[in-house]
Amino acid sequence: MNNVLDLSRPFGLKGKPFPWKEEIKHFKIKPITEENYEDVLEMAKEKVLEWASYQCGLLVEKDE
Repeated sequence: MNNVLDLSRPFGLKGKPFPWKEEIKHFKIKPITEENYEDVLEMAKEKVLEWASYQCGLLVEKDE
């Protein structure tokens, strides 16, 4: 869940770019507020369930 919520951070995972970088102009900061936190949590829940459906790293015991 933390990994998904990190995607919602302002400026993403890399943090705020330095002022001399051109890419700072392309960011649209949308902070998590009391009005939209439920939508953010719902999006995070859906993403976690999607990732869980991949079953990566799942060790399945086989019957002999």
